[in-house]
Amino acid sequence: PYPIGVNPKKIEVDIRRLDAVIPDNIDIDLIKLDVEGAEYKVLLGATETIKRNKPHIIFENARIHADGYGISSEMIFDLLTKEFQLNLYSLDGTGPLSNQDFKKKIEYSYVTNYGRNAETNFLAK
Repeated sequence: PYPIGVNPKKIEVDIRRLDAVIPDNIDIDLIKLDVEGAEYKVLLGATETIKRNKPHIIFENARIHADGYGISSEMIFDLLTKEFQLNLYSLDGTGPLSNQDFKKKIEYSYVTNYGRNAETNFLAK
């Protein structure tokens, strides 16, 4: 349920895992993700790259998008913190965020209809 009217169009794109695209000898320092709810899937496809390089990851997590993929804030938090051993921060530097802090920010953004104080972009490092 978007707060404004939308007219989505279906397009076809090639899908490849980042681990299959980025050679092992390339150092990755930063990954920026904004893929309208598919961030979790992109992160899974970059598992080896992330574990090898420990890059900073700037990502969006908005429930309005993630719900369509069946992805919860807990799933993103656990993947980044437990699997990849990274900490989560607000873009203003607040953190590291606990699972509860992260969830509250995601829910606040959703219930306030992504208003002025909504926070949907985060840093994992």
